Amino acid sequence: MESLKEEEKFFYRYLANIINGKSEIANLRLMINNENELIVLDTGTDNSQLDRYIKSQLNYKKVDAKDINHFKSYFLKVEFCCK
Repeated sequence: MESLKEEEKFFYRYLANIINGKSEIANLRLMINNENELIVLDTGTDNSQLDRYIKSQLNYKKVDAKDINHFKSYFLKVEFCCK
């Protein structure tokens, strides 16, 4: 297995610190705007640090979205866990 880049290690440690050794579930509500940018409408988590982290990593990131309904809400359940 390839070793992780230093930046990836930093984000894993940062995320592990945010979830404080326990599992967290985020029920994301997302949409794609007409610029093909991902917009996080809601993270569905009570953890404010995790909410900020998710939004900082995803909001306004360009996506290669063909045949997508712009401005339609999409839902994604994500579980963050720490070993």
